[in-house]
Amino acid sequence: MANLTTLAAVKAAFQIGTAAAPDTSMDAAITALLPQASDQFENECNRIFASATVTEFIPPPASGCFQRLQVKRPPIASVTSLHFSSALPRVYDATTVLVEGTDFIVSESGLWVTLEAPRYAFGSGERAARLIYVGGFSPIPDRAERAVQELLAVKLYKATGRLYHIAGSTAGDGSIQGARFDDITENVQAAIDFYRIPTCP
Repeated sequence: MANLTTLAAVKAAFQIGTAAAPDTSMDAAITALLPQASDQFENECNRIFASATVTEFIPPPASGCFQRLQVKRPPIASVTSLHFSSALPRVYDATTVLVEGTDFIVSESGLWVTLEAPRYAFGSGERAARLIYVGGFSPIPDRAERAVQELLAVKLYKATGRLYHIAGSTAGDGSIQGARFDDITENVQAAIDFYRIPTCP
């Protein structure tokens, strides 16, 4: 997974040093925590944020019926191809390709693809649907980046034994308050609730 913020952005958010008086004392610690904070935020949100072209093999719901295919890297910017192979072995060619606008549409939110008609997979449903698409955010949304910075700050202050300083720190327009033992503050939780992918109906 990609980091959702940078060392420079974290230092700027928390006013760690200036151009005239650089402070590199925490650079190593911040750099080490960047992937931890980014991964935790993405896991809490049940999504991958950074934009990329990806191939997903989407398993069926418990009913075995494919109708809405939820992706891991929304919002979907464009679909390169969608294949549905109901028989074994799976085949992804001209005989199994679905046509956008005729066989499926992308939801307005970009969270999922909706099939125009339900489809069922014979045998195991695993890998029956193969979707190649461009998805994710570029750049990372400000609210998500600020949340990761705040999450990182809590981890940093805990690691350095200075958690009592958190109430006086700010990230963007939100102050760090109400830190829990699992590092999720009120601001971070609000961002998680905003970006978390709902269960596909």
